[in-house]
Amino acid sequence: MALASIADLIEGEEREAFLADKAKPHALAMFFVVLGEAANKVSPAVKSAYPELAWSYAAKLRHLIAHEYQRVDHQQLWEFATLDAPEMLAYLPQPPEPEAFD
Repeated sequence: MALASIADLIEGEEREAFLADKAKPHALAMFFVVLGEAANKVSPAVKSAYPELAWSYAAKLRHLIAHEYQRVDHQQLWEFATLDAPEMLAYLPQPPEPEAFD
């Protein structure tokens, strides 16, 4: 799940050090691409069940990253990753563990 990957990537990171890294901000952007693509595919029923989540923002952010990468502000991605993404992760139901399918 992209939200869990975002959380893993920023865990224990300080903002300035993270943004100064040559690879991590770009990895974060790619996780947002994945998140935005998933948000585009969420059914209207699920979106209406969780209206407080930033579905539209995630989809628009994906479009910006994929098509106009030079306009991406990694500081804004950091803000979304540290403030909004954890809230989204907390609201969404967690998938069952893989061993539940055995």
